[in-house]
Amino acid sequence: MDDLSARVMRLQRAAWAVRRASGVPCALPFALVMMTDERAHPDLVSLLERLPKAPPILIVFRHYGLGAERRACLLARAYDAARQQGHLLVAAGGGGHGGHNAFAPGLRSVSVHSVREGVVKRSLRPHLGLVSPVFATRSHPDASSLEPARAAAIARTLSYPGFALGGVDAASARRLIGTPFQGIAALGAFRT
Repeated sequence: MDDLSARVMRLQRAAWAVRRASGVPCALPFALVMMTDERAHPDLVSLLERLPKAPPILIVFRHYGLGAERRACLLARAYDAARQQGHLLVAAGGGGHGGHNAFAPGLRSVSVHSVREGVVKRSLRPHLGLVSPVFATRSHPDASSLEPARAAAIARTLSYPGFALGGVDAASARRLIGTPFQGIAALGAFRT
């Protein structure tokens, strides 16, 4: 087993432990979300092909820094790779199995940084919200972290399942046990 597979399996166990301890029912078939970024995941397709097949992961395709044509081409390839591994993929603006921060057909995820933003984004009819940044994170070093208590308070106000994002790894996820989070999301933990 390579290092990526071992890390993802640890993340999966942590994500499902957070969900089980939440005491809140959730029908989503995944508890782990992978956020993509062109700096952290320069070879995204090969990374997706190396992910363990089960349980499913939701991949949120962002790659905002690419031009439209390159981004569309990579999105199509990433969607195929994710689907072949049994995972779901939604794209910022729409694409794949749904959309991120967009009203798109299929599965919809939204970013939530405050109670107010969580309320405003209800209009997109999301299936899940990514509450962030829960902990300090390398991808946004200047952002103030919410810390678990404040992040959990935001998640409690959502009318859709909340997932913890920002500095979350298998170790820090333990601090989320007993919160209303339905899983965890990560970017840096998926670096190769």
